[in-house]
Order: sequence, then structure tokens, then C-alpha cells
Amino acid sequence: MKKVMFFDLNIIGIGRYPLQIANEINKENSEVYFYFLYEEDPDNKLNEIVAKLPKNSEVIKIKKPNYNYLKNLMQTIAPDSFLVMAQRIPDNALVSIANELNIQTFKFQHGLYIPFMKRDISMFLSKVVKTLRYIQYALVVAQATKYNKFEMIKEYINIFLKGKKITDTKFPLEKINAKTVFVYGEYWKEYHQKEYGYSLEQQLIVGYPDLVQLDNIKKKPQEDAVCYICQTLVEDGRLPREQMVDFIELLAKSIGDTKLYMKLHPRSDMTLYKALENKKNVIFSKTDFPHVTKYIGHYSSMLAIAMYITDEVFLWEFEGHNEYPFYLVDNAKESSSDDERFKVFLENEHIESKQSNNINYYFKLFNKELILNEI
Repeated sequence: MKKVMFFDLNIIGIGRYPLQIANEINKENSEVYFYFLYEEDPDNKLNEIVAKLPKNSEVIKIKKPNYNYLKNLMQTIAPDSFLVMAQRIPDNALVSIANELNIQTFKFQHGLYIPFMKRDISMFLSKVVKTLRYIQYALVVAQATKYNKFEMIKEYINIFLKGKKITDTKFPLEKINAKTVFVYGEYWKEYHQKEYGYSLEQQLIVGYPDLVQLDNIKKKPQEDAVCYICQTLVEDGRLPREQMVDFIELLAKSIGDTKLYMKLHPRSDMTLYKALENKKNVIFSKTDFPHVTKYIGHYSSMLAIAMYITDEVFLWEFEGHNEYPFYLVDNAKESSSDDERFKVFLENEHIESKQSNNINYYFKLFNKELILNEI
């Protein structure tokens, strides 16, 4: 029986692309067995996710991030294919072990990768346990790749706190990187080559999975309303809480009586949105993507869906937060941190433009067959 293994840090992550891919594989071949590895479940979503997985699945919580435990786990299961969703230290650790064991390794692009996502050092201090686990994973990478452990920890600090590119280190990237990468669009092939050291030949354009919703979204009547696409900037330590609260208060004051959808992230901290919770014209949505005339966001990959629907997209820029990808800025109606321009965007009557954008260069429509043929 063929075995396919997935890894994501949070069990919620397992419920996104790994679940989608596993279900598609299961439709084609019900004899495949699936293993899902995860690190944490802070929102107690385990049972909810497990209920959605194919019947021939096993979910495993990683007990300890050390080389012998992880290698033994990988050897015992002996998967034919192993997929990760990102390029974090835990992903590097598990991929390096799978590569060592000659298991076929894949990376699936998940979200937008910013070359250097600045994080406040206080985030690391406030999450001591998680930081220590990441150090342990770095030691796993060192052992699996036969790299000096002190140099590896030092370099990872330079990467995540100082913005050094992994391609500027002496890391043995052929041992750390997956053998094949599934990317959203043509742009990301060059990006992965420059940022992570993947060759163009290692990468396969499969499109953006969330765009499978597009047809169903467009079947619904388009409301003359606004949708704010929530992002976990505060939750991930990339933005001071006060800045987000100030923006939400501005949104609450500026929206007036216009209907506002809040498209939540699975890990959204609802206390950030107190200024909106008692407004009758505000709807919080955890599942459906609203079909409206105007969208607001920052740099979530979900903005690609909005840009396929309309050109009325406003990117709110947080001061001192210079991580806005040019491909979103170029395809948005406006990108600004000016209160008055934001209010004008909300107040102006929506007039659909016939101007085309080039968002499909970065986010192609999803083609699941390309993945199924590889795994």
C-alpha cells in the first residue's frame, strides 16, 4: 500500500492544503494510506480536523524534536512521499531526515513568502518554549546534514532576526530543501530560486488552491458591500497589537452603514475586532468568501481571489511595516496608510473597470492533476 505523509506545525494547517490534497488522492486511489504530523493544537481543533480526513489516515503529534525520535518515526512509517507546507526550521528538519532516508520530498507553497518578515524579539522571549523547540529542530537539521550545530543555530538566528538569506549561508541546501516544489505561478519559480536555492527544474506550477472557490463565489449575486480580509499579523508577532486595534477602530468609524464582511483567518484573535462586534451591519465569516464589490486587506494570499473578482481592492499599509509585495500593490486600486484616502475609497460609488491585471502571472488557476501525477 502506498503511503503519503504530510507535516504542518498547527493542526489547523493540516485542515487546509494537506486535507485537500489527501482527499483528491483518495478519490483517485482509495488504497493510499495517509499520515499527518503536527506540532500544536492551541485551539483544540484536532477532532474537527480528523473528522474531515480520509478514513485510511493516522494523525501523529510530534512528541519531541530530536533526531533519533524523528528518524525512527520516519523509518517506521517509511512513507513513499513526504510533503511540507513551508520553509520553517521544523520543515527543514523533517525534510532533511526524509532526504537522508531517500524518501521522495515535496514542498507545497502556502501563502505569500516575504524575503524577510521582521519579528519583534519580544515575540521570541514571550514564547520561550516554542523558541527552545525551534532550537532543538535546528540541531536536528545539523545532525541530519552533518553540519556544525553551533554554526547552524547562529545562521538561523541571522536568517530569522536579521534577514540573512539562506542562500547566503553555507548550509547544504540540497539536503535541507525538498526535491520538488509546487508553486502558485511563474513568478514564484524565480523567487524560490533566489530565496531558497531551488533550481527552476525542481519547481512545478500547480496554481493557487483557494482559487477553486472562484466559480462558486461568482455564482452568488455580487453585493454592494465591503469585505476585510483578516490576517494574523498580531498573532504571529509581526505587528504591534495597538496598530491593528487603531486600524480596526478607523474601519469601524469609516464604514458607516455599508455592509461589512470580516473574512476571518482560522487563527484570528477576535479581541482585536471589539470595535466592530456590536455593529449591526458587520458580519464575521469563518468559511465562505464573500462576493462583494470592494475588498480591503494587507498582504494576505487571499487577496488574489479578490483581485480575480474586482479591481476595487485597497491595501492598508501599516507604518514601519514594509512587507507589501509589489505584485499585490500593482494590482490593487490603492495602497496607502492615509486615513482620508481610505475613507474616500469606502465612500466612492463602485464602478467596475475593464482594466485587466496580471494577477494570473503570480496566481494561476489550480490544477490538481499536476500534483496527483507527481506524488
